[in-house]
Amino acid sequence: MASAAQAPSPGCDRLTARPGALLNREGTPAWSGLETDASATICDILLRHQRPTAAATADAIYSTGETAREAGDLDRAIRHLTAALEVRGLSRTYLAFLYSERGRAFNAKGDFERSIEDFTASLRHVPLDTTVLYRRGVAYWNAGDFERSAADFTTAIRLDPGDAELYRERGDAYRAMDRLDEAIEDLDQVLKSNPEDAKAHRYRAAIHERRGRHDLAIADYTAAIRLAPNEAEAYLDRGVLHHEQSNYQLAVEDYSAALRIDAERPQTYNNRCLAHAELELYARAVADCSRAIELGYAQLHWPYKNRAGAYLEQGLYDRAIQDYTKALELQPDYSGALFGRGRAFEAMGKTDRARQDYEQAYRLAPDNPEYRAAYLAPGPAPLISAVALALIGAGIMGALGGRERRRLTYTWAFMLAGLALSMWVFVYYFR
Repeated sequence: MASAAQAPSPGCDRLTARPGALLNREGTPAWSGLETDASATICDILLRHQRPTAAATADAIYSTGETAREAGDLDRAIRHLTAALEVRGLSRTYLAFLYSERGRAFNAKGDFERSIEDFTASLRHVPLDTTVLYRRGVAYWNAGDFERSAADFTTAIRLDPGDAELYRERGDAYRAMDRLDEAIEDLDQVLKSNPEDAKAHRYRAAIHERRGRHDLAIADYTAAIRLAPNEAEAYLDRGVLHHEQSNYQLAVEDYSAALRIDAERPQTYNNRCLAHAELELYARAVADCSRAIELGYAQLHWPYKNRAGAYLEQGLYDRAIQDYTKALELQPDYSGALFGRGRAFEAMGKTDRARQDYEQAYRLAPDNPEYRAAYLAPGPAPLISAVALALIGAGIMGALGGRERRRLTYTWAFMLAGLALSMWVFVYYFR
């Protein structure tokens, strides 16, 4: 067995350890439960508690994976972390660290289920570590399991009641569960102890917005922007609120500010597309929705439908129909695209195609007043009714007249009128 004075393995001496937690939330390992000092390296600590060959091998693999993670290559980072976990002879503490780091990579990749599995494995090796509980709570939130997310933050709060981050994230989990009173209580507590917490302001703004307190929501979003001017989220959220209040120019300004910070976010382009359309800036709307499509918006049917609306307002009906149709290929039950395409067909004089789309839109969303009005609009029915009545009248006159040929002619006219009337009855009473 080598002594603790052995030289550390390559790459591991750049990370330092501190007592009191397994790792901090930025990923620097800290190794709770081990006798250490603030200046000890990871390898120094590991070499005191396990065979140096296992420590050196795993740490070299981990260090390479960490470099890949920092470069954004999450798949390579996960492969290296998996290889490090396969090294035999590692302590439970080191295994807990590696599982947590791999869970962190899976979470960044969007594979929340495997992320949660790894954080759970980490906690089996080193139970009740507040940082791993925090990370798993975030992963549960990302996976939409807000109840388990809040439970992890609550457990961590019992272990470390002075950690404001835990209250902040639990408050956001409560908000997602619609437990707004508890959410406000947690966030107020955070902001009372640290009024400079930008995330807490943003989370609380979302609760004020849900409660209809738009003035308070704007104030909190504005505070979040002041405290973290390089974070796009608060600009985006405040822009959405301005949009909902029909303050479209202010919405455009906030979306534009968000895009100056993060120019690769398709949601922001899609939102600004809608605001530009409300301002009748249709060419700009088309450009924004086109960019959202290029960037691969997750809900791709939205920018196609929104761009189609801009084309429709410009009188570019063929392009509008093409985009509405694409939106429907992506989301076949998209009533908004059906209604929009119906409008485009109607503008082109294709009333039969328009009526088909209006009918489908109405059946998908019968409570929508626009769809109902379009579907129940009379269209050509009054003309049919007038013709039918005229023919009926002519038929009656012929039947009462004298000549046989004339009577026969009017009889046929009467039959045609009945047929027209039957069609009218079918359209209006059996649809």
